[in-house]
Amino acid sequence: MKSSFKNLFGDDEDLKKETKVKVEWEPIKLQTEEQKPVVRKSGLKSLKESLGIEDKPKEEPVEVSVPVLDIPIKLPVLTEIVEEKEEPAEEIKEEVFIAPEPELPKSVIQKAAEYIAKEAKVNESLYQNPNPPNVDGNFDAVTKKLKQLETWVGRIASHGPGGGDANPHDVIEFLDRGVRFTPTPRMMYWNNTEDCVNITQADGSSLQVGLENYIRVYNDTGNTLSNGTFVGFTGSKGGVATVRPYVNTVDNQPLYSVGVLTTDVSDNTYGRATVLGMVRDIDTTGNAVGESWAVGDILWASTDYDGKFTKFKPTSPNVAISVAAVTTVDATVGEILVRPAIWPRFYSGDFFSNQTQIAPNANFAHKVTFSNTLFTSGIIRTGNTFSVVESGLYRFDVRMQLSSTNASQKSLVSWFKKNNENVPFSSARKSTSDNGGYLILKFAQAISLDPTDNVEIFYAVTDTSITIDSPAPINGEANIASVQLLVTQPSL
Repeated sequence: MKSSFKNLFGDDEDLKKETKVKVEWEPIKLQTEEQKPVVRKSGLKSLKESLGIEDKPKEEPVEVSVPVLDIPIKLPVLTEIVEEKEEPAEEIKEEVFIAPEPELPKSVIQKAAEYIAKEAKVNESLYQNPNPPNVDGNFDAVTKKLKQLETWVGRIASHGPGGGDANPHDVIEFLDRGVRFTPTPRMMYWNNTEDCVNITQADGSSLQVGLENYIRVYNDTGNTLSNGTFVGFTGSKGGVATVRPYVNTVDNQPLYSVGVLTTDVSDNTYGRATVLGMVRDIDTTGNAVGESWAVGDILWASTDYDGKFTKFKPTSPNVAISVAAVTTVDATVGEILVRPAIWPRFYSGDFFSNQTQIAPNANFAHKVTFSNTLFTSGIIRTGNTFSVVESGLYRFDVRMQLSSTNASQKSLVSWFKKNNENVPFSSARKSTSDNGGYLILKFAQAISLDPTDNVEIFYAVTDTSITIDSPAPINGEANIASVQLLVTQPSL
């Protein structure tokens, strides 16, 4: 083998002379600094970059001679450069550890729902036989009922204590199985019965959103005000209306009415009055006011019982305030629909005299006198002077009974004075020549008044033989007034 090699390449000494191989090793540096993210590349381009080969234009093959071996070697030349797309660096995602939520202890209701579900499945597996002994053949109906029970218990558990679909004042009974709960303060839940959201208040009342409105009130009367009491405004405590049972008298102003209490309100505590909506759990039989009520009866503010109702509409001079309508008749769980119709009050009064009034002098102004009041509402009579409690337009209708004691021609004229000034074009005149005859003088005048104004009626005669008389009745008829004044308010 040695000789063959020698014959082919010559003597070893010659090989040593002609071949000089210089091997230089570049020391490998230890990488101690922080490594930058490596961008992985693939294909020919990554190989070229790793070898330090630059892309060059296409060239013809080049012959390279090795002096020692003198063997022509052809190196391949790149004829086509394929561009490789750089792959983006892999995104390093930070993993966030989320602790599992602690398992809360199950409520009794939740356990009951799970138990029912479990028993339903067990029972279903026990009765796979199409004709099980001692079991009703309609097992599907039994299973359906159990599923319904499971669903409803689950709903109760999801609502939590106090949840439910019923009126807020009720204690809910679940399928007559003894499952009971009561809505608690600050709880909001859906009411399937009324199709609305219920909000339970701290005082035990419950607002049905969209179906009713409240006014917050304060009781400072010294007594507990009962649920269902119609209350009126009396003042304010810290910006909250103070109330008392509404007193419907001829002098009271209906605009001071507030609403109907929706719960009992103890003394010196806050409560709520319904101005629109249902008030429940009250006596709606009418027994409290000596009446008998039926569903559909309209209830008015009573003129005989403070804070209560009557089904009979009050008439003037009493105030007619329509407050509610009866929806359920019962002594304890009755219900009314509250929607007060509060109209502005129009005042009125009726005054008269049964005394004969003879003018002391002819052609001289004398004041007409009044001795009695039949009724009044907002009209004040002070002697023979009239005033009003509220500003507005008032109509004064006067009727005088006149008599004559001789046959001479004579006249009587009467007119109004406001604040001691003649009211323009308010006079009326009546003449007679009868001896012992009677005649009637009627006239009216509308006068705009403020509470500080006053009105008086005057008269004068051309002959003192004409008088304002009150003749005796003939045969038991009603008495005849010498003068009568009716005051009404046609407009505010």
